[in-house]
Amino acid sequence: MDAASIPAKMPTAFATNASGSYVRTVPNTTSDPASASYSLGFPPATATPVGAGGVPPDVRDVNGILRAATQWLRWIQAGGAPVQYDAAFSAAVGGYPSGAIVRSVTNPAISYLCTADANTSDPHAGGANWTNMNTAGGALTGTWPTLALAAGAAASNIGILGGSLSGSLPSPDIANNVILPGSPTTTTQAASDSSTKVATTAFVNVWGTANVPFFGSIYNTGNRSITLASQQTYAHGLATKDLAVDVYLLCSGAEGSYATGEVVACPDLWINSSQTHNILASWDATNIYVKVGNTGINLMSSAGAAFTIDPTRWYYFVTAAKHR
Repeated sequence: MDAASIPAKMPTAFATNASGSYVRTVPNTTSDPASASYSLGFPPATATPVGAGGVPPDVRDVNGILRAATQWLRWIQAGGAPVQYDAAFSAAVGGYPSGAIVRSVTNPAISYLCTADANTSDPHAGGANWTNMNTAGGALTGTWPTLALAAGAAASNIGILGGSLSGSLPSPDIANNVILPGSPTTTTQAASDSSTKVATTAFVNVWGTANVPFFGSIYNTGNRSITLASQQTYAHGLATKDLAVDVYLLCSGAEGSYATGEVVACPDLWINSSQTHNILASWDATNIYVKVGNTGINLMSSAGAAFTIDPTRWYYFVTAAKHR
């Protein structure tokens, strides 16, 4: 049979518009010896000649039977399968058979697969021998790129591939706000290890916290007032001279082309004639030494010309980062 061989659909059930004189609902059983029922069909009297005391079949029964059958056929043609779970029907037929599929009464997007015969339990109440067909079927096992379903997963769920998954993903699009369950763990990257690994929170950190990817502990002097022709000493506590040290100026009152709050990274040394016009830092394994020139600190204006800053409008601060 070919897909193109599908018969014409029925837009209307048989005898839909028949009046009550010509159609009636056929009962499961009846005490009327001349009426049809689902239990007996047409009774013996309707197969007996009228001359011998029989009665002809009732047109109301004929139309009723055909109407009931074609109503269900029309429902199926319209995509009505699977049908919702029905507790009363389940009790009437002695329970659903194994392999039956019913749709949820409360959520039409969910269907349940019956896995045992004569199943009278309610899937909505967590009844036995029902499988939610919309639920994933177990964990994937193995090593990427070859993955397999956990044992028994494919047998208990529909829509789950049973074999191995292998190959490359074709540029998947990741939705925003993806939430991964559980607490993933992996090996922390060592400083001397350049191989590719999944980064962990122990390895990936933000500058200014206790650890950063390329440096260990961080020291910051905080904002300090500028005193000309001076040297200040700060104990960094990093116990090594293997440091990355930087000096910065922080503008606390607009001057030249610099706005309040603007930060300037200082060059190591700037000599003007024979006098030092700068601020610099040196260090050892214990301290950082900040030296300020005896005639001030020079910066460059927006026009490219040098000018000497007003020390009362600026602070300096020094950061030191310990190499891993």
